[in-house]
Amino acid sequence: MTAEQLTGLKSIAAYFNTQNQYLKPAKLCSYTYGMFPLFFTRMIAEWFKMSSFDAITLAGRAMSGLFDLAAVWMLYLFRQTPV
Repeated sequence: MTAEQLTGLKSIAAYFNTQNQYLKPAKLCSYTYGMFPLFFTRMIAEWFKMSSFDAITLAGRAMSGLFDLAAVWMLYLFRQTPV
């Protein structure tokens, strides 16, 4: 629900303006899991035009699956490296 409420940035300076920071998750609700996954999910969802509540959930789940697959692949590669 928090990712659906976010809007895009107008400039880099707006991101670092801490006095009027409208991207603070605490202003929107009690989202305390870190900011990068939230903003990245919203950015990808907007890119694919999936920014409604139901669609952003699907985009987030697909991204989670891709990152999990990448983590397993990296572990496989590390296991193949001789010590």
